Order: sequence, then C-alpha cells, then structure tokens
Amino acid sequence: MCKFRNIEEAREFFRAERFAIENGCMIEELESGRSVCSISLSDKHKNSSGLIMGGVVFTIANFAYSVAAYNDYGSEEPTTVGINYLSTPKGDRLVAYADCADIMSK
Repeated sequence: MCKFRNIEEAREFFRAERFAIENGCMIEELESGRSVCSISLSDKHKNSSGLIMGGVVFTIANFAYSVAAYNDYGSEEPTTVGINYLSTPKGDRLVAYADCADIMSK
C-alpha cells in the first residue's frame, strides 16, 4: 500500500530531508516499491581533485531508497547499506533508481 497519493505529496514530505534537498536531490518518479531520484552536479559536489565525491553518489542512492521504502513500508531506515564505486561519475547529473524487494513476505 502506497503511503503517498501522488508524487507532489512525497516531494512535500521529503522537503524535510534537508541534507539531501539542500544538496540538490529531487524525486523524479514514484510508484509502489520504486523511485527515481536525481541530483544536478556542480562544483560544490567535487572534492579537491575536481572529482564528484563518493558521498554525493551515496547520498542520491540513499535518498532514492528512502523515498521508495517510505512509500511502501512507512519506514526509511535501512538496516544494512553497501555501495561499490565502479567509476567516477561523468556528466552534470546523477540518477538513482531504487527498487524495494518485498521484505514483508520473507
């Protein structure tokens, strides 16, 4: 069962996620068990070497997970989180896709 009636309701709720929002995270799509979020990259997201910081990648991934999980389960607290960095982000925008497995049936 979805917590939010529409994407605007979700965006309003997640405006309280100040760190994510102030760093540019946006909800692009939302449906049961799934969200798509993005972040537009700028110089503030770069480290001293001029590369996008790993924390930015983790932030958008965590935000997308939170949106999808809260919509389906009313909770956004992960018990375990892991990320593998395969390469440095390229371009001026990152997009994160989150799909929640049906953990309630297990």
